[in-house]
Amino acid sequence: PSLTVIRELQQGGAAVIGSFVEARLCDKIYLFMAPLIIGGQQALRGFGGKGAYQLQQALSLSVEAPKDIEGDWLWEAYPRL
Repeated sequence: PSLTVIRELQQGGAAVIGSFVEARLCDKIYLFMAPLIIGGQQALRGFGGKGAYQLQQALSLSVEAPKDIEGDWLWEAYPRL
């Protein structure tokens, strides 16, 4: 018998998340952001991988209004098809 995956939560670092985004395996993305600016060339990134060289290659998202979670922000985003 075959199984159908209904829902999977993928957590990981920039490389893992970037590989899922590049393969277009995401149908919903939760983005958390704290009101802090760390910056710097060696700062951690949220998404790794090759990235988009042209805007047409970027994953376009439909984003819901942010929710305040104890002073941080949560966005739910859905890839536009």
